[in-house]
Amino acid sequence: MAEHLYTGIISGVQVKFWYQLTYLLIVITAVVSAHKNTTTGDNMKVLKNVQIFRIFSFIFAFLAANAFAKELQPVIDMHLHAGPGSESSRYYKASEGETPDEARMRTLLQDMKESNVVYGVIGGPESHIERFRQASHVPLIAGVILPCIEGRSPNFFACYENDANWPDIDKLQSAIDQGQIGAIGELYNVYTGISPLDSKMLPYLQLAADNDLIIAVHADRGPPPQSPVRAAGCCPDFNGDYGDPALWSPIMEKHPKLRLVLYHAFRPEFVKAAAALMDTYPNVVVETSPMTRVPSEWVYSALRAYIEAGHGDRIVFGSDYLGGIGGSVAVIEKADFLSQQQKRDILYHNAARFLNLSPQEIAKHHDR
Repeated sequence: MAEHLYTGIISGVQVKFWYQLTYLLIVITAVVSAHKNTTTGDNMKVLKNVQIFRIFSFIFAFLAANAFAKELQPVIDMHLHAGPGSESSRYYKASEGETPDEARMRTLLQDMKESNVVYGVIGGPESHIERFRQASHVPLIAGVILPCIEGRSPNFFACYENDANWPDIDKLQSAIDQGQIGAIGELYNVYTGISPLDSKMLPYLQLAADNDLIIAVHADRGPPPQSPVRAAGCCPDFNGDYGDPALWSPIMEKHPKLRLVLYHAFRPEFVKAAAALMDTYPNVVVETSPMTRVPSEWVYSALRAYIEAGHGDRIVFGSDYLGGIGGSVAVIEKADFLSQQQKRDILYHNAARFLNLSPQEIAKHHDR
């Protein structure tokens, strides 16, 4: 897959910094100029400089405030990942006295702050999702990944106790009852070569139905084991056909109230199946990550197809990869075929409705 790494987006923090720096330079220039003119006795020039300074300050403050306000629009990220840190990560480096685990968490939380992520869904191994959820400055719905391969995720993280491939149902129910788990997924059945209709999957789908959990589905054929983003030796039983959204039709027929998020739903051969599923079940939504790692044309084509099918209100935002939030927001913002309202719907409103956020929560996110 081609990589499109969007690194040009300016965060709210950056806008504020440049605003303050430029304002300071204007003040210094005005003071120096005024001092020179005062010593020469030219009061008219002093007055003129002060007036020019005020005009430019007002103009820049207005422009910077608008840019800063735009950057601070709230975002809901439906596709975050928790996991252990790495000493060789290209996304972060542990500071002195900091562990790789702490560095990874710090990096994710900073990314969320800079893009104003106010709510999210985060999936990962049991041992990490609660750690991330507790450390987050915003609410996160934790999802447990399943199934695993010899106790490991596709990135070779340890998944559960005793190197099990499936989480213990009773322990999951207990975590759900305590408010620690609110989702199942991201599902890794594509990587393990297990159909979503397999009998091993059914108890977890029933658990989700019984507890109104979100199901986060890997609805894509890739990335395959040979991809550069996959760890060496990953996934000998990989089967991309199990990412087909059409496979979820009989499951939704049995559990019509399941809340399904179809991750990576941009691949042309799966878009039609995803739209068909949304035609029948109003609680199915799609997202199009990883938008910084695939050609934006793929993403835009899928977005157009969903909107033309009448499902513009069922597209949610997800970043997927660490370091990908800002760039993914930029992909949506740069889509000239989307109206400003459609962009805001994708980045916030559609997910807020899917997550059943209260009017009070939505008002808080918009500082109202």
